[in-house]
Amino acid sequence: MRILPAWLVVPVVALALFPYAARAQTPVDACDPAAPIQALSPDRHTGINLSESGRSGKIARIREAMTQSPDDLFLNRWLIELQPKPQTGSLAAEFQEKLARHQDDPRYMYLYGRALVGKDTPSAIQSLQKAITWEPKLPWTYLALAELYSSAAFRDAAKVAENLRAYHKACPANLDAFAHLNVIEDGRASGELAGALRAQLQSATGQWQLRYYSTLWAAEFRLAPPADLERVKKAVAEDLKRIEPLSQDNDLGVLDVLSTGYRLSGQRDGEERTNARIAAARPRDPPFEAYQAWEKEHPRGPGQAAQNAYAEALYQASAGWIKQWPESRFSWEQWRDALIETRSHSAEDWKVVADGLTRTGFSGDPSSLKHLIAQDWVAAGVMVREAVDMLRELQDWSGTQPPVQSDLIQGTIAADLDGGSRAEFRFAILDTLVDAALELKDYDLAHATLSKMRKWLDTDFPKYYDQDPMNFPDWEGRYVLSMGRLAQSEGRKLDAVAYYHQLITNPRYVREYAGPVALARTLFKELGGSDEAWAVGSKAQPWPAGRPDVPRGWPMMAWNALNRTLPEMHVPDAAGRTWTLADFKGKTTFVFLWATWCGPCWRELPGVQKLFEAVKGRPDVQAISLSTDENPAIVERFMKERKFNFPVLVSKSYVERVLPEVSMGQTWLVDQSAAIRLQRRNVPYLEKVWVDEALDKLNHPPK
Repeated sequence: MRILPAWLVVPVVALALFPYAARAQTPVDACDPAAPIQALSPDRHTGINLSESGRSGKIARIREAMTQSPDDLFLNRWLIELQPKPQTGSLAAEFQEKLARHQDDPRYMYLYGRALVGKDTPSAIQSLQKAITWEPKLPWTYLALAELYSSAAFRDAAKVAENLRAYHKACPANLDAFAHLNVIEDGRASGELAGALRAQLQSATGQWQLRYYSTLWAAEFRLAPPADLERVKKAVAEDLKRIEPLSQDNDLGVLDVLSTGYRLSGQRDGEERTNARIAAARPRDPPFEAYQAWEKEHPRGPGQAAQNAYAEALYQASAGWIKQWPESRFSWEQWRDALIETRSHSAEDWKVVADGLTRTGFSGDPSSLKHLIAQDWVAAGVMVREAVDMLRELQDWSGTQPPVQSDLIQGTIAADLDGGSRAEFRFAILDTLVDAALELKDYDLAHATLSKMRKWLDTDFPKYYDQDPMNFPDWEGRYVLSMGRLAQSEGRKLDAVAYYHQLITNPRYVREYAGPVALARTLFKELGGSDEAWAVGSKAQPWPAGRPDVPRGWPMMAWNALNRTLPEMHVPDAAGRTWTLADFKGKTTFVFLWATWCGPCWRELPGVQKLFEAVKGRPDVQAISLSTDENPAIVERFMKERKFNFPVLVSKSYVERVLPEVSMGQTWLVDQSAAIRLQRRNVPYLEKVWVDEALDKLNHPPK
């Protein structure tokens, strides 16, 4: 018997509490789950964009099945995989206890290692390697290691290839390993595995298997020299002849493969025909369809009366939708919008909509939903004391509980942005709490909260955000406005005028939010001020020369401040040129992150083109884009069809190395030493505003 550390030993008495321990276990070399539980299998993307209710439902069904089969390897594995991404080792303690009850079992050593991922990944790797030593035939250890070595913090392309080979050898009929094919940098290893995938797909008929054709084609296009591209396109055309007859079930994944294949091989008729099939096969969404039909019949009209009529009609319609589809989050969101539009002060309605949103699930941190509810109640002036209690709970949570951060993203800008998001949430809580305190005339709470806001502005803001004064309205401006409102509420009129004056004379604040002009003027007159003096003292300062101007009401959102050097790169662009870090040294670089499949990203691309043309030829700056597409041929065709010629570096693997759990439509500013200094999710600015601000950042990079 192997001797395990004392912390893994469970008292013998405790074993009696587990009546299923003696049941038959999954064979160590099993590549597929037993048929009765196959339906519980999550796909490999399940844990990423899943609502809390959806995740909880899947986990509940797996745990229920585990009451009958507690030792089933696949059920235990799926339970771990369903944890939110990036993983933080939330189930490590549970699987530590299971390992202690199965001390000689390599399956439980594997599961414990898998559960440790994100919390202590180096130890997880050791546990997985130990499981291999105990039982080399256990295939899932190799796949787990391949996934770990694909992560940003533990990236090792050679070990990815090594473990994918081992897994494929153990389970040649399974295609899971090929999901990480794009990580492998060695052309020989990549070609070998791509060849194995093609051989496997030649006899594949299952819908999930056929989806891997896209992975295969991406690898073949990446590996092919320019002279061989036509041969690769012909191979895709032949593959389509095989896939088409197998697509009659209208599986959306397979149809997407067909559409991609027709696009790659230049068969526009086939692409259009398949896209029509995709549109017809998409699941219906009755609440959304009802909203679309209602919206056509109720266009917004000009004027306040028309706006009021629209809001009342939306209220009535959405009240019907939540009764007809009470489990539809979309229906509840429309009713919430209607309450906002009608400026509802009905405590009953706001409580009902909060319960509905909570019940129908929330994609993201549940704390964000709690803040949204509190924010709604404060703005509507209902249940404000209850909102204060919720906000205080959130304040305690955000200030005392350090975020659980996955070590899979340590040392990446994802870790930096995670810290910034937490800080931004703290400010949002304080901002809403000040509003609540003023509504209740709880001046002690207002003063205490504003003191914390001031501290945030002096500490967190410089730590996480760009210090460009263009950001004044969105951070400092909220504090100054709240200080003015507090002073006015307490009867300190002169103090209030001073705070309001700071806002109405700031050109950026006036341009974006107009400012409390009426409030300030009324107080000024009450204090004996004259119209002549007001005209002089209230005049906004001129807009700074040479800085980007924006239309009224368009705030300039803050940039996240970073300082992370880009990892070494050998990334091809859509034209075939390979970029390295040397191409970034000595220049300030504007990088737009996107993908051909990201529809919202497309609206920014004309601006990227104009920015590229504006700086083309300059030795000190450049504008490029970075695509997370896996297939360079798709990007090349996309660019040609839209007549864009700005550089597009194509590498999903490289983007994930820089920014795990990547989101599209964001911008990086890279300095002359090849370090990312600024980052921001894109906002829907007018094209001229977008280009002007990008030029401004290139011309005034952070020091």
